[in-house]
Amino acid sequence: KNYASRYMPDTQAAYRGLKPQTALMRAASGMSRTIDPRRPRKLNLAQQAEVDRHPEVKLLRRRRKSLLQAFRDQKRSIASTKGTLLYDHYRQVYQAHRNLKRRYEKALLTEVKSPLLQTDYPFPTIPETPMAVFSSSTREQYRSGIEHS
Repeated sequence: KNYASRYMPDTQAAYRGLKPQTALMRAASGMSRTIDPRRPRKLNLAQQAEVDRHPEVKLLRRRRKSLLQAFRDQKRSIASTKGTLLYDHYRQVYQAHRNLKRRYEKALLTEVKSPLLQTDYPFPTIPETPMAVFSSSTREQYRSGIEHS
């Protein structure tokens, strides 16, 4: 029976005849183990309400609602006004409102996640610079290959 191995072997190192970087490959193939399952993935209701209360979001929501009222006053649906200036203006305001709200939601979620990203995890992490994981001889081979290219 064939089973997938726990980590992917360093095929490039094997092809080049170099020493495999087992620790790097094990860390790269096991990235999902380092993800904290308790991390916030969505904003809670209070945080959503905070985004909705933002002055710019409220302004665009009011503009969108006033344009919707203009459609109701004309006794027309939004779809039936396609191609008109009113429809184009509504679409611009609608998209601006949606995009701004999403931008603030993303910023708030990043702000909520930031303290969690600074905690120390018990798992091995990949260094910031890829060259730090290479042995000194591999680094020299890599650098000499770049210089001769």
